[in-house]
Amino acid sequence: MTEKDAQCTHEQWTYTRSGETFTVRFDNGSVAKLTRRKIDAPAPTAALTLTISDMEETERVDKAAERRHLREGMTQEQIRGRLGTPNDRRVRVTRFGMADCWTYLPARQDSQTQTVLCFDVTDTRLVTIERTVHR
Repeated sequence: MTEKDAQCTHEQWTYTRSGETFTVRFDNGSVAKLTRRKIDAPAPTAALTLTISDMEETERVDKAAERRHLREGMTQEQIRGRLGTPNDRRVRVTRFGMADCWTYLPARQDSQTQTVLCFDVTDTRLVTIERTVHR
């Protein structure tokens, strides 16, 4: 910033380095004043502690809209990548024989649909998709 008055030209430079702010004031091109001020550190915020269950729930909620893109033949790894960890997992007898069935409860982006996915226990491919609407 530069200012002129009847007696001289005043110029001021300000810069920040290593947690301090320096201001240099020049009068007619010569250093007239140097100030140094420590920058106040922001108040520390409380650490947010999440459990694995909290993180899994957040992932399920964020990925709920992906449920509509599922198709038979997908692998468990593909499903987990799209939807995250299921809310419940049980082995059941289905019309295809024994199956590893995963349940995804309704979530914000899919607030009325419970989805149950059953995988063949031998090749871990998706064999049934059951959607139940809860109103």
